[in-house]
Amino acid sequence: MSWSTHVRDAIECVLVPATIALLPFRAGLAVARAVARIPWLYRQYTAGFAEGAARFGFASDPVALLRRRRLYVLLDHADVYWTRWRSDAWIDRQLTVQGDWPSDGKPFVVLFVHWGNGLFGIRHLASRGFRASFISRTIDDDALRPFPVARWYSRAQFAAIARSGRAETIYWGGAKAKIIDALRDPRRTVIGAIDVPPTEIHSLSPVTLFGQPTHFTHGLVQLARDQGWRLVPMHLGLDAAARTRMLRIDAPIDPAAEPLEHTMQRLADLTGERIAADPAAWWFWAWIVKFFPEPRG
Repeated sequence: MSWSTHVRDAIECVLVPATIALLPFRAGLAVARAVARIPWLYRQYTAGFAEGAARFGFASDPVALLRRRRLYVLLDHADVYWTRWRSDAWIDRQLTVQGDWPSDGKPFVVLFVHWGNGLFGIRHLASRGFRASFISRTIDDDALRPFPVARWYSRAQFAAIARSGRAETIYWGGAKAKIIDALRDPRRTVIGAIDVPPTEIHSLSPVTLFGQPTHFTHGLVQLARDQGWRLVPMHLGLDAAARTRMLRIDAPIDPAAEPLEHTMQRLADLTGERIAADPAAWWFWAWIVKFFPEPRG
């Protein structure tokens, strides 16, 4: 492995995001917007991104799309440091929040899609008295072994997620029993994604996204139906000028009140709205073929 790779990882994972996190928030965000203009940064996160977005008409200005994409990646890295070094009150001051977390003591699960940056949202939830376990696959430590800086950063990111939620991560494989056990406590919740690429998971429901058929994972939604839990979608992104961080907490959904396929399509519609509003915030454009293997008709 070349030294240039290690130097690049050190710049992208440590030097730039940590420096931004040390600055006053508005100054750090301004520096992040400037740094995001550098085209050689975060290339592994931008390769194929504009091409994937263009397939569905979301790349009318590829340069601007990739600049905003780099900004989201940079903030994702900086959040690891911000959530370690800053207080709940400080993070609250940086967020414009739409909606509220349920406070009636009834269990709920938080759903997200890979859109925007989630760490501040997890921290916001925990600051309201909830312990939130993130549901995830395990880190592929062997694949990262040749990249020590990136490997360290991946571990730091998972540690930041657990620290922000004030609860241990629940990993795929035997997760169902742990999720049920966690939600016996009225001040516990779990956070899981519904837009995991269909090629990587089995519990799938057909949905329509961008007017085309695909699949979203329904495992957590089905479990909520069975257990009588509500679903609370969460999105955390930027305003159009990239000067304000916006946390949207949607109204709770009762999945037992309608057929599963209706709930899944409702979540897909919400996902499509968020992506259309800010295409650079969705992390999967470079892997869009995993959602839509056939060319768009």
